[in-house]
Amino acid sequence: MIVPPRVLSEDEREQLDVTLAQVRVGDVLRVVFQSEDVFVEVTGMVSRFCLEERRIDIVKRKIDLLKVVEMEIVEKSRIENETEPIL
Repeated sequence: MIVPPRVLSEDEREQLDVTLAQVRVGDVLRVVFQSEDVFVEVTGMVSRFCLEERRIDIVKRKIDLLKVVEMEIVEKSRIENETEPIL
């Protein structure tokens, strides 16, 4: 979905950093980011997340973290909360 462009305030940038610190592979995110000349909103599961490369993959889409203007964790991964039975 294409959404209107926007510029982040300092408070919004700080909130985005807080959200980024909580993201884990398997989480479902809603992300708004700049792609070429438009801003796009996608929702999907995080399949890869690398701060060093400044990249997050949602489903099969690679997103440059420097182009993200909004991020919301829609659903946390249950993987970190579950334990496997020991056989």
